[in-house]
Amino acid sequence: MQLIPATAERFNVKNAYSASQNIKGGVAYLRWFLSYFRGDVILAIAAYNAGERAVDKYDGIPPYKETQAYVKKVLILCQLKRHGYDENITHASPMLKNIR
Repeated sequence: MQLIPATAERFNVKNAYSASQNIKGGVAYLRWFLSYFRGDVILAIAAYNAGERAVDKYDGIPPYKETQAYVKKVLILCQLKRHGYDENITHASPMLKNIR
């Protein structure tokens, strides 16, 4: 997983170079995104690459070439557009009101 220092700290990863800590932190991060975007896999993938603030700002996948390419590559492998989520992890993204 790719965790910047602030994200590692946010998800209680003490050593991002420890495979087990890194994976647990990365999975917690993805789980948080799924909760924040209420199961929308595409938005969660985009946020993993660009950050949730960028996805909120652009009401969807940001217009960054890197993020758009990343989402396409992951969707080829994943092929899911919706995933279960725990709504108790975090509040929903405010931008979901704009697109739903």
